[in-house]
Amino acid sequence: MQILICDDSKVARKSLASCIDASFAGEIVFAANGHEAIEIIDNQSIDVVFLDITMPGMDGFEVLEVLRQRQCRSKVVMVSGDIQEMAQERCFELGAYAFIQKPLTPEAATPLFDDLHLPFNRPASVGAQFSKAQMFERFQETSNIALGAGAATISTLLKEFIILPVPTVGELSLSELTMMIQDTLTRENSCAAAQRFVGGGFMVKLWCVLKGIRLVRWVSVSVSRMAMFPMMKSSLI
Repeated sequence: MQILICDDSKVARKSLASCIDASFAGEIVFAANGHEAIEIIDNQSIDVVFLDITMPGMDGFEVLEVLRQRQCRSKVVMVSGDIQEMAQERCFELGAYAFIQKPLTPEAATPLFDDLHLPFNRPASVGAQFSKAQMFERFQETSNIALGAGAATISTLLKEFIILPVPTVGELSLSELTMMIQDTLTRENSCAAAQRFVGGGFMVKLWCVLKGIRLVRWVSVSVSRMAMFPMMKSSLI
């Protein structure tokens, strides 16, 4: 059996692969975007595809459409933080075999893995030290999941499908943040909303900039209580 894991997040690919027990006798291959996934499926005999939705270039919906047109027989399991009901319905309309929410939980993953005849491994929760680059990767994936959860709530209330961009993460200095706030305060027809979250050793500040009814900027500033990590930003534009 050959498994393909397609996700633009290295953290997500590694996390999902760790859920497949070491007793698995097949092969696991990886793709960082939809184009790579299509190329691999065209050239290899893939039995199961674990596919993300929100990816740059070619997203999961587009991959599903291509696979449906080519009458691909691989079982495609959508693994996404975008948990909007409309997103899930669209996945199944395009031929997805199953849909599972990020991050995977044993309760949700075990029956799915049993159905796919894959041995499930419950990853051990251990402390680890991360490099600056790894922290950026982990924060970006966390932002992606949080964004999907928020979109699902808004979508339910508005009964509209929310198109999710891919968040990007970078460092944000205090002076940059100050200039962004000052720019917003002096711009006509603009307003900003901020929300603070504290827990798990982190303080996170979310800042939304609105112009009229359009979201033009979303920034998340995260600072460790122990001052171990630099300030970061996650922006949708």
